[in-house]
Amino acid sequence: MGKGEIVIEPAIDCPIKVQENCLNMPHCCWYCEDWSNYRPLNRNIKSPRQERIKAERKAAKKALKESEASKRGKRAKRKGYRAEKKVAELMNGERVPLSGALRGKYSNDVIADSLQWEVKARKDGWKELRKWLDDPVEKPDGVILVPDREVPIVCMRLDKFQAFYRRVKNAD
Repeated sequence: MGKGEIVIEPAIDCPIKVQENCLNMPHCCWYCEDWSNYRPLNRNIKSPRQERIKAERKAAKKALKESEASKRGKRAKRKGYRAEKKVAELMNGERVPLSGALRGKYSNDVIADSLQWEVKARKDGWKELRKWLDDPVEKPDGVILVPDREVPIVCMRLDKFQAFYRRVKNAD
């Protein structure tokens, strides 16, 4: 070594494959703190810093996936799937793939006898509506809901609907 020559020694903790892949050759780890100046020749070879950041992101994503909010969403989705499957079986129809996520022909949850049905499952089961349908004095076959300035909605129990539908279908 001559007088005034700068000797660059690779850092001890810098892997050989990273040193050989760095475009800052000769490898200058003495100014490259935490591989912040790492410029890879081959982008598939990651520096320890890039590997650490990737692992941190992966851990954060896994923690988010295992969070309580994520579990609630999965439970609700499974509950909806079970309700749609049950209705499709009861009506001799079929459940629509992706459960209404698509538009057009596949925009609802169940298709039975060329009618498209939207299925809703609730914990309380629409208590007020059930109370009207189960009224022991009036014993209605169905309930017609008439919202202000909107089209009325017909609600009835599935067994009564199926009996009514069979009668109409047989009359044709």
